[in-house]
Amino acid sequence: MQPTDGTAQLVPLNPELFGPLGQPGQVVHVPPATATGDSSGLSPRQRSRRTELRAALDGTLRRLLAEGEQVAWIAPAVHVPRLLEAFGLGIWYRHFFRVALVFTDRRLIEVMLEEGGRRPGTRTLSFPWAEAKHVRHGPLSLIVAPRRGRTQKWRLAVRADRKIATRLAPLVVERVAATAPAEARSVPIWHCPSCAAEVAPKAGACAACGTSFRSRGQAIGLAFAFPGAGLFYTGHPVLGVLDLLGELVLAAVIAVLLLASSAVSETLAIAAGGLLLFALTKLESAHLADLFASRTTPEDPAHRQGWRRFAIVGAALSAFVIAAPLVMAGALVNRIDRDLVFHGEDFGWSGGLDPEQWQFSVNEGQRSEWVLDDGQSVFVSAFPLAPFESFSSVRAELEQSANDPLGPIEEFTIGTLSGLRLRERYDSNDGGTLIQVWYVVFDRANRDLHSIITHADPELADAAEADLRDLLETAEWVAAAR
Repeated sequence: MQPTDGTAQLVPLNPELFGPLGQPGQVVHVPPATATGDSSGLSPRQRSRRTELRAALDGTLRRLLAEGEQVAWIAPAVHVPRLLEAFGLGIWYRHFFRVALVFTDRRLIEVMLEEGGRRPGTRTLSFPWAEAKHVRHGPLSLIVAPRRGRTQKWRLAVRADRKIATRLAPLVVERVAATAPAEARSVPIWHCPSCAAEVAPKAGACAACGTSFRSRGQAIGLAFAFPGAGLFYTGHPVLGVLDLLGELVLAAVIAVLLLASSAVSETLAIAAGGLLLFALTKLESAHLADLFASRTTPEDPAHRQGWRRFAIVGAALSAFVIAAPLVMAGALVNRIDRDLVFHGEDFGWSGGLDPEQWQFSVNEGQRSEWVLDDGQSVFVSAFPLAPFESFSSVRAELEQSANDPLGPIEEFTIGTLSGLRLRERYDSNDGGTLIQVWYVVFDRANRDLHSIITHADPELADAAEADLRDLLETAEWVAAAR
């Protein structure tokens, strides 16, 4: 009786091709060759999907199978890649290494699957049983160790398939051990997806039918030329978009850091770090592009030529994006544009912007020093606001930095100057107590802060601040001295 589900027209399966699968005294319910090839261990949904898989693979198998070659079993699996092959894909590597394993009386055929494991891809490999050193299904994987070549591993997701593979393995070894040729052949054997002829591993074209495959060199070149281009070229747009977004974010961060760098050493350090990160990112993109381009995907020469033109345009655009921040390094740095000078000679003040005339130590950011006849000193420092810093945040920063404030922070306006005023108490080096009077002037036009500080004994603090306010009345903005 022929099956009525349409599988009669498909390449038939015979799970007992190598002999009975049941052990002595054990009954294994496996249909004969004329049936659908489904094990009783498959659920109805699995049987339905298995029939769909067999139908999808039928054309590939009819091109690939030699005359008289018979199929024992077909099972979906995941090819276990080497570490470097899966690197960069993480736990999602299974999605890109889905395969269908076809057990025949002569070899094991691996057909790469696409679209969630529902459609055959272009990479087809075969492993002749006669070239196998051993075949076994271990606790986790089906393992084929060839006499010449790398050991191959697959993970079967369906329990019924694992049971069949566990029983098939020793039967395969038992039947083909005596047929091994004298000279071992390197496996796996690659096949053209168009005509099923043997091709060299990762070949650029099929010598039998002339089909050209996607170029590994072009895929790698595109990966370096433009973010994600190599992955788009090899037919993986989702990975291409993720690669594009990742590199754009990296480029934006490095560009901002370069534009905000304030010294040559800082620029060189950022550029070196960015170059290293870009190199690692590009190498990984090129690695994945090469991996997917090696799957013997047929390609129209016009398609390749179009991507070559894109590579030139993409490389020019990438070069501009990389070079522009380097050329404009420091463009976002907010430098001091002008200084405060005071004309307090009539009040007994002297000083200026020249550090060689200063009587006391130079502090970071100090711009000028002014000294009254009685020895009171005033120090003026300037600090540019950072690119994303605002004047509204200064009050909070002053409140956090004040050691022992005497009263709240107040706003002030003296002549053309405005900002914040603060008094605080601190211990001097000789063990005494001093009062620091601190005026922070906002240069809003240039996004700069000018800190004006004087110190006095507690009993002289009011008089010292009055003298300082007189000095501030004489203030004038001038172009920055340095």
